[in-house]
Amino acid sequence: MLTEAIAPIRPWPSWSLRPNRAARLTVLVGLVGLVTGPLVTLVTACSPAPAPKAQAPDPGDCLNGVAIEQLKQAIARCDAVVAAHPLDPQPLNDRALLLSLAHRQGAACKDSAKAAALLAQLAPGQPVDPTMAMEIRGRAASCRNLLASPPAPTPPLTNPPAEP
Repeated sequence: MLTEAIAPIRPWPSWSLRPNRAARLTVLVGLVGLVTGPLVTLVTACSPAPAPKAQAPDPGDCLNGVAIEQLKQAIARCDAVVAAHPLDPQPLNDRALLLSLAHRQGAACKDSAKAAALLAQLAPGQPVDPTMAMEIRGRAASCRNLLASPPAPTPPLTNPPAEP
């Protein structure tokens, strides 16, 4: 009788909420997520950032920040813009202006002629800044006139007559 009174001790009473295998697996996955989530975040946060891609210059960048004292650097920067946009007349026109300021009229006129040719090749419906188009045409015409006629002689500098 005594043996019947002492019931075998079970680890989980039959009336308790005994975890089944699926519940234990869910808890295990949750714990793994709690541990690995911050670890993955830490690893990715510490990895070096990807190198920034070199951005192509904008066609209007030739004349940004131009200073007469640094005209040579501005022309070099504009050369890169022209190389990045070979079919756009605007950088050629801007470089023509810079070359003209540097007293390189031959190179300026070549750029003006190229810009005028590119402007003429643009599709009829393609939007064009009318001010830029007028400037390109005017600069190209000026170059044609400059190259067609010999330069006019400049009068010699004389001192004004002294007053008696």
